[in-house]
Amino acid sequence: SGGVLQNTVISNCVGAVGGGVALTGNDGVVRNCLIDNCRCDGYGGGAAVVRGTLENCVIRNCKQTGTGATAYINNISSTMGRGASGIGVYGTTAVVRNCLVTGCSTEGPYDFGAPVYVGGKAKFYNNTVWTNTTKKAVSHSVYTFDADTVVANSIFESVTNTTATVDHCFVAATDGDPLFK
Repeated sequence: SGGVLQNTVISNCVGAVGGGVALTGNDGVVRNCLIDNCRCDGYGGGAAVVRGTLENCVIRNCKQTGTGATAYINNISSTMGRGASGIGVYGTTAVVRNCLVTGCSTEGPYDFGAPVYVGGKAKFYNNTVWTNTTKKAVSHSVYTFDADTVVANSIFESVTNTTATVDHCFVAATDGDPLFK
């Protein structure tokens, strides 16, 4: 089993995968941490979660500045990694819960992206994704894909959902009428 990193500030980091944090094997846990001002020119500037759990964390002011994702959770980078600026969750043992993603921006050469990507049967529970920016967004908050992926009990500015289960979430609406999914 993986290790535990908790009660830590992770800041001003740069990486190819997981510029702030990379949970890619052995089911590690990152808990009660601040991930601040991290970036990636490739994949994973804020957090990369392929196997493991990211919980009770704040991910803020992270950037995707290259061809990949700031929040990346995918072993197949071309499938979903482009443009996520906060965190990403991809894989049957990937879990993100009770986290805040704010102030993250997608600044790479691609014209699409989202602060959070969730797929590959991952679990994304009780999170808030708010006040993030993208160049031309697929979604200003969360982009979900893959059947059996679960996004629940969370708050977003918007969500783009292809086949994932989005349940008991608050999604802000541009017309002033919130949407409860």
